[in-house]
Amino acid sequence: MGKIVADNITSDNSGTDWISTGKRNFNISISGTFAATVTLQRRFGESDTAKDVNDFTSPIEKIAENVESNVQYRLFVKSGNYTSGAITARLSF
Repeated sequence: MGKIVADNITSDNSGTDWISTGKRNFNISISGTFAATVTLQRRFGESDTAKDVNDFTSPIEKIAENVESNVQYRLFVKSGNYTSGAITARLSF
């Protein structure tokens, strides 16, 4: 059975919850009409700090590969990276 984390983002310093994908590919879905930078972040365990993986400035549908266990991902709009609009951000497997 899969898992989904999603959020409707309308400000900076906000995003999806963390998702643990295990050693499997996962879906990245960013939609809406917005002026913002959405960052895919990862961390290696709950006590680790977020590390930036990729930035998105427009809607995208993508499959990402994860080859390690105990890695968590989220989509997040960092401070100063939101101007306007509504973003629907979703990670799933």
